[in-house]
Order: sequence, then structure tokens, then C-alpha cells
Amino acid sequence: MKHAGLLCMTLLTVMLAGTIPVSESLAGTITGMVVDDTDGLPLPGANISVKGTPNGSISGQDGRFRIENVQQTSPVIVTSYLGYVTEEFPVAFSGDDTARLTIRLQPGLLVSEEITVVGTMLKGQAKALNQQKNNLNVTNVVAADQIGKFPDANVGDALKRIPGISVFGDQGEARFGHVRGTEPRFNSVTVNGERIPSAEAENRTIQLDLVPADMIQTIEVTKALTPDMDADAIGGSINLVTKVPAEERISLNAGGGYNLIEETGGGRYQVGGTYGNRFSDDRLGVLFSVSYDDNDFGSDDIEAEWDEDDGNILLDEFQERTYDVRRIRRSFSTALDYRFNDNHVLKFTGIYNWRSDYENRFRTKYKDLLDDTFEIVREVKGGTKNDARLEDQKMMSFALGGEHDFGRLDMDWQASYSKASEDRPNERYLALKTEVDASAAAIDISNPSKPFVSLPSGISGGVSDNGLWELDELTEEHQYTEDIDKNFALNFTYDVSDEFTLKFGGKIRDKQKRRDNEFYEIRTC
Repeated sequence: MKHAGLLCMTLLTVMLAGTIPVSESLAGTITGMVVDDTDGLPLPGANISVKGTPNGSISGQDGRFRIENVQQTSPVIVTSYLGYVTEEFPVAFSGDDTARLTIRLQPGLLVSEEITVVGTMLKGQAKALNQQKNNLNVTNVVAADQIGKFPDANVGDALKRIPGISVFGDQGEARFGHVRGTEPRFNSVTVNGERIPSAEAENRTIQLDLVPADMIQTIEVTKALTPDMDADAIGGSINLVTKVPAEERISLNAGGGYNLIEETGGGRYQVGGTYGNRFSDDRLGVLFSVSYDDNDFGSDDIEAEWDEDDGNILLDEFQERTYDVRRIRRSFSTALDYRFNDNHVLKFTGIYNWRSDYENRFRTKYKDLLDDTFEIVREVKGGTKNDARLEDQKMMSFALGGEHDFGRLDMDWQASYSKASEDRPNERYLALKTEVDASAAAIDISNPSKPFVSLPSGISGGVSDNGLWELDELTEEHQYTEDIDKNFALNFTYDVSDEFTLKFGGKIRDKQKRRDNEFYEIRTC
């Protein structure tokens, strides 16, 4: 048993030069939300400005914005968004010097004197490009409705469509992400900005195929870290943003398919849904999402090793493999927020993912084909009631935070708990071997891309001296890995003057990782 603990604290100080001159007579505050007029979903990255002044803001992931120090003499708000019609909205302040707006934008482009309507197929691309345009660092963004255009079952498959990203696949599904050519362990993966712990036993790599694609609102890939981000990534950071509460939203999706490969083929079934709404005079926002994916499939594979003999390149080892795989993903996420007023809000987000990966591999290996006699080894693996090895991996992340405005001083905080685990119970490998006279085998290397080894009819794998297969190896292993992160972050932003803003904060992280291994082996002498 191995235990590892880590307690760390980081302090952050960032000074930003502002460019918005503000007169002492400006005192009003405008808050609101920017949404799509057709479906009511939030529009992140929208540009909101006060007409005739340099004062403005950018909407966040939930579409909300806040503009302070606005002149109260009939101001007009101008809202622009790529792929949507630019709109102007007059503002009327209430008695407490505040104004609240719900800005609804219509898809479309102004071409000469006409408005060209942009179809729903381009909305996702517009959202992504708007966020990329308004980010301070080098970022690539993919929105949920853009992901939905492709048959991407998990986050890894969606990620591979971003420039500068390559993925390492397993059985046809993307598993690990490489950012700018940097291997996965040198990149970070976060959910809503909080680091995901790794269930991998020997490194901190995150398996991206653990998270279904339909559970994510936005995928952000940051290729240049800023000082207010965790400094634990060389290549970049992948941030998975979960769905946020907005107007009433109900969505259901279902799909299916079938794998036609003989013996290992099977069906695939997917179903998911989302419900969200706001209650209590828009103060309380609620959203729930669920997803289930059952994929029964397989693959056939040949592998070869070559060697040189008297100047000729000949086949030295040949393997035939058949994989029988079943992967079941279950996921649940929720998001809640409560707005006491325009200055104070509490937020809670949570996501739970559970993947059961059953796999059996039937392998026949022909070894030392260049010798007078060569060895045949047949191997199978199992350990569960499904006659397969099981990787049972789970990941959960929960965060409670708040945003508070005290005039010149803004404060935000977040406490989070994340856990990842992998259980591989009773993983067994059984291998039998025998020897065959080389003259009894037919080796075909006429097509080097598809070499083939066969034995005469009646010799099913060859015979040993006593005519029986011999035990080569029998192993059984039980592995359990658990990684837990506990974090608390507190940040402050203070407007020192009209042209100077000070941002500072700190973060405490408590990390515990545990790994248990039991290994048994039976081998012939």
C-alpha cells in the first residue's frame, strides 16, 4: 500500500492597467443577462457597452454581466455578438441607482441594408468564436451545440477537433489529450476551473473518455496560462464547463447503432436529458442533466515483428488478437445558484461520472518463427462474471462558491471536493503454450502490411512432446487507486483608481492519493 499527501498554498498578485476613465458623477450600476431570443440559452462572451463611452463589460459563462459607474442621464446599452444582430437598449435606473436588463439577441448578420438570418447550425461556432475573441490569452473554445453536430460520445472525441490538439485512442475512442505536442501528464484537466484528480495508478493523466460529451456546455483549451491559473501545466489546460441554469429548458436525446464485426459485434444505446429553470422571481436557478451510454463492440487485430536474415527481412513474431469490449458510461450533473441581490450570489456545481470498461482479449502469438521450432502461446483474460477484466472508474467533483460586490472591492471564493478512483478486481491472465516444427507452418509475407501464419488442417495450434498444451502463465491481480483533492480559493479585485485595478488572492489544496495492489502468479518452471 502506498500513501501520498500534499498540502500547498499559492498566493497570486496581478496588476492590470485599466483603460476606462470614469467621472466622479457616474454612479449607476447596470446588471443583466444576455440570452438567445429563440431558445433562451445564455450567450457567453457578449460585448456590452454604454453608447458614447468606453465603459462596458463581457458576459460570463452564464450570460450575466455587470457595468458599474454608469452615467444616469438616459444611457443606452449596445450589445454585439458574432453571428447575432447588434441591438441597442435604453436604460432606466430605479431608486437604488441600479438597472436590470434581460437582453435577447436574434441570430443574424447585417448585410448592406438587410438582415441575413443565421441558422442554428452556426450558433455554436458563434459562441466559441466570441469567447476566443474576448479572452486575454491564447484559447480555443468549443460549444455544446457545436459538439452535438458530430458523433462524439465523450469529451476526448470532441477535443480532437480543436487545432493544436491530438489524442491517444483506445479501441477507437479518444482517451488522452496532447496539447501542442506535450504528453498528457504535463497538461491539466479541470471542471469549472477546479483540477480533476487522476485515477491512474502511476501518473496524473486524466482519462477524457470518462466524461460524456453531452454533459458539457463548453470545452476551453488554454494554451498560455495566466497568473490567476494553477501553474501545473506545461502544454496547456483543458477546462470542462458544465451547463448552467438559464430560462426554462427541457431537452432529451437518444441514439443507437450496431457493430457488425463477427463474434465481437453488438449494439450501442445512448440516452440523456437536461432540465433547467429559474424560480422565486429569477433568484433561484436549477439545472439537472443525466446521460447513459452502453456500447458493446470489439475489434480484430494483427501485429508483427520483423528481423533480418542474410539480408532478407523475414517475419520473426506474429500475433492474432480479438477484442471483445463493453463500455457503460453513466453521468449526472447539477448546477444551482441563488441571487440574494445584484451584488451577492451563491453557486453550487456538481458532476458524477462512472464508467465500467469490460474487455477480454483472445491472443495467439507465434514466437521465433525463424528457428527450426517455434512456440505458440494462447492467452485470454478475465476475472468477472462477464468473462472479462473490468476497469471500474469513477470521478466526482463538487464546488460551492460565491461572488460578492462591495463597491470598489469585489470578492469571489470557492470550496471544492474532487475524487477519482479506479477498481480492477480479480484481473486474470491465462496463457497456454506449445511448440511446433517450423516445417509444419505456412508463412505468407507476400503482403507485408498483412502477413499471415497458418497451420495445416488437423494441427490446431500444434502439439508438444506429450501432445498437450502446457501452462505458460496464470496471474491474478486486484488494483485499487484513489485520488482526493480538497481546495479553497479566495480572490479580491480592488479598483485603486479609475485607471488601475489590483487583483490578489490565495488557494489552499489538500491532496491525498492511495494505491493498493495484490498480485499472484503461477508459472511453470
